[in-house]
Amino acid sequence: MHSISAGIRRVMARRGHQVLTCPVTFVGSRQISANYHRVTLRGEGLRGYRDPLPGDAFKLALPAVRCYTVQSFDPDSATLEFDLFVRPQGFGARWLRTARPGEELSLTGMRVDFHRVPDAHHLVIADTAGIPAAATILRSCVRAEAVARADPGDRGLLPERTRWASGALLDAVRPPDPGTQVWIGAEHAVAQQIRKYLLHECAVPQENLHASPYWTSGLDWERTFAESMRRFTDAAAAGLDTGDPLLLQALAFE
Repeated sequence: MHSISAGIRRVMARRGHQVLTCPVTFVGSRQISANYHRVTLRGEGLRGYRDPLPGDAFKLALPAVRCYTVQSFDPDSATLEFDLFVRPQGFGARWLRTARPGEELSLTGMRVDFHRVPDAHHLVIADTAGIPAAATILRSCVRAEAVARADPGDRGLLPERTRWASGALLDAVRPPDPGTQVWIGAEHAVAQQIRKYLLHECAVPQENLHASPYWTSGLDWERTFAESMRRFTDAAAAGLDTGDPLLLQALAFE
C-alpha cells in the first residue's frame, strides 16, 4: 500500500530503534526571513545520520531542549542546518545573542515525520512553527500545494504554490481530491481540528494523513514533551507497536 503512513512505517522499521546522540558545535547563523535564522552545526557524530528524509526532526539543547527540522545535511563535512524561530524575548533570541562559533551542544535524533508517496498529490498544512518542515517537504514533492499561516515577512520561505490563511488555518483548508497525501504541522489544538475535519468530514483515510503537534498553547514545551513521553511509555508497557505511525497519531490527538 502506498501512503504517507505506510512510508513512515517502512522507514521506521528500516532505521530500527537507532538513536543518533552526539555533540555538535555551533558554526554560525544568518537571518533568512523576518523571524527565522538558519543555524549551521558541525559534528563528527553526524556522520552516523544516514538515509536523510524531508521533515526529519531532532532535539537540541539550547540549553532548553526543543525539536527542529533538518533543512540540509552534508555528510562530507558533517554539517547540518536548521531554521530557528526568533522572537524578541524568546529563548531562541537569547541564545543567538550569546552563541559563539565553537560552542558545543547536544543533539538527539532523528524522528521520521514525512515520506513522499510517488505520483501522489501532497497537501501540506502548517502554522508558523511548521514552516521549516513544510519547506523541506515541499522541496521534495513535484505534485504538492500548501496551506499555511505565518507573518508576511516569513512567507518567502514557502513556494508560490502556497495559499496563505488570513484568519484561522482551518478555515483555509479545502476538501482534498481523493488519494491526496496530507501532512499537518501546527499547534496541537489547530492540528487536531484540521485532522478531525479531514478524517470525518472529508473522508481522508487515516493512512493518507500525518499530523505533528509542534506546540501546545498554554503549556511550556517541557510539560508538553513530558506528557507525550508518558503516553508513549504507557503504550510501550502495554505491548503496543510504538513504531506504528497511526498509533502515534492516536496517542497525540485522541
